[in-house]
Amino acid sequence: MKGRHPYLLGVTGGLGSGKSTVCRFLSEMGCRVFEADKVARELQVHDGEVVSAIRSIFGEDIYFRDPSGRLVPDRKKIASIVFSSAQKLSELNMAVHPAVFREFRRAVTKAAEEGVMILVKEAAILFESGGEKGLDAVVVVAADT
Repeated sequence: MKGRHPYLLGVTGGLGSGKSTVCRFLSEMGCRVFEADKVARELQVHDGEVVSAIRSIFGEDIYFRDPSGRLVPDRKKIASIVFSSAQKLSELNMAVHPAVFREFRRAVTKAAEEGVMILVKEAAILFESGGEKGLDAVVVVAADT
């Protein structure tokens, strides 16, 4: 039914837990999937406010031109900094997570307009980022290692 708020399901889990497999299955069953981690990476390239904030946190040289000429963040350099500095990780999260939340709200609105019944929010750090707020349910995917 168009205009009706979709059921909002969070899917989270550790690295290699199978959350992407679960989300692929849900997608095949007709659910729409919002990949928060993918959106976060895209925002770090295409959202001017996010790019500006990241440059402010890590310095202008944290971005470089890739072979196609796009300005992209040096993810390895950022990772090495945030893994050794809780403060820098917090600043990065404050720069990126509000924009991801904004995009999720847009996805919810679009899903409602298109009559989507279930919208899945896949996020590795769903609880750590506060991304579970407003969801109807959350599935935590775990796998034996």
